[in-house]
Amino acid sequence: MKYVFQEKGYSTLSSCYEDNIDKITVGIATLRARLKKGWNLEKALFHPKEKTITTRLGAHTVEGKVYENLPSIADEYGMTLNTIYKRYSRGCRGDDLVPLKKRKSYVEPVKEANYKFYAGGVGYKSAADACRKLNVKYVTYRKNLEKGFSVEQALGIEPVKDGRVARARKFDVDGRKNTIKELSKLHNTSEATIRDLLKRGATIRQAIGLDEIPKGTLKKQREIEKKKKKPIRLTVEGKVYTSYQALANAYGLPQYTVRQRIVDYGYTPEDAVKLDGKSKPLTVEGVNYPSKAAVAEAYGLTPAVLLARLAGDVTIEQALGIEIKENSRTITYAGEIYKSLNDLAGRKGISVGALRSRIQSGLSLEEAINAGDRIRNSGRYNITILQRDSELAAKPAWLYFVRIFINNKERFKIGITTQTVDKRLKQEAYEFQTIKVVDGTLLDCFVLEQEVIELLYDKRDPEVTTDMLDGYSEIFILNKSDIEVITEILDI
Repeated sequence: MKYVFQEKGYSTLSSCYEDNIDKITVGIATLRARLKKGWNLEKALFHPKEKTITTRLGAHTVEGKVYENLPSIADEYGMTLNTIYKRYSRGCRGDDLVPLKKRKSYVEPVKEANYKFYAGGVGYKSAADACRKLNVKYVTYRKNLEKGFSVEQALGIEPVKDGRVARARKFDVDGRKNTIKELSKLHNTSEATIRDLLKRGATIRQAIGLDEIPKGTLKKQREIEKKKKKPIRLTVEGKVYTSYQALANAYGLPQYTVRQRIVDYGYTPEDAVKLDGKSKPLTVEGVNYPSKAAVAEAYGLTPAVLLARLAGDVTIEQALGIEIKENSRTITYAGEIYKSLNDLAGRKGISVGALRSRIQSGLSLEEAINAGDRIRNSGRYNITILQRDSELAAKPAWLYFVRIFINNKERFKIGITTQTVDKRLKQEAYEFQTIKVVDGTLLDCFVLEQEVIELLYDKRDPEVTTDMLDGYSEIFILNKSDIEVITEILDI
């Protein structure tokens, strides 16, 4: 016997290889090459294949360091081979082979602050940003501004002065000016007493007890003219209410809500009690909710977001996303409204790019959808099939890179086959020249083929169609540099 392995004899190397194929880690071509170098049979069969990289592209200098080949640059800078070869094919050389931010010498520039809002000498992206960082509710900030506060006061950066103190009258007593409240504390006299004596004609010194009040000089209480409050008259549906509480009780609302709507927000009494507020019960999809806030929580929204949507002239169902309101982006198909073309494509299981392309080519919306989805790889294999069928995935295969002449034009084809390359390409009625063939499992060849196709995606020949040959989507227009790059990738 010519070959003996594990006490079993074989007349040919192929029979030995086939008998132990489930254990062997290399291809038969590698096995023959090793035996020619003098390796013993067991070592040649089981020694892991070492990847050797040869290059036709020469050495490259990046950031002052010389690298033997492109893969070594990719390893050094944490890049994929696909990325480094793509950059090379686009004409990048030297430092440009590596993206700027991946270079070792890259220093991130200091970003200039672009603040649009300032408070207390500090810049913020917006008023809302300032509120978040200063722990102030945005609604509180807005209400403070409506009250006349400065920005700093509204955000709590500066204290708010009590307007009553600032406006209070001050009295000169022995060269010092004080308010009634301050004089009350200084002279141990109640504010009410001081004010009453002043209204009845006493001087400030008499009111605080520093001077005696002559008998009969003060006015009597009944002689003091008192200011009368303007009566409250709130008319709703022809009925007059003389207080905010009475109106609120009549319509089952809190008194402070009614008063705030009329006094602070300027609503008429009728609008104030008929306005839909957050606390009004409502029913959505057959479920009763005590308020809009409860509905918002049930549908994963904040009350503020829900109210903002409702302000846009939409129904509660549209605001919650249960129903779609028609607009310039919505699409109606088969009686159903979709938010956008992207939404329609996703729900029909078609890529939005394919759907848009079909419509632009002249197909109607219905025709474009009925065309269904297509796997980008038009061959008989795809990653889903190979991952499901381990036996098929492990089948021996070849990846080929050939020059092919179609209608007297030089083109290039990438493909995989489980037959011989000659047998596969003789099925096509075109002359071809083999540039590179790589053997491996069908899964390995498929993955490598897809990487190369992705690299060459923008170099496809659009003139080659499905009726011209099988695998028409794998025909490319390449230049010399492209050929060198692909050959080097297949050498790795």
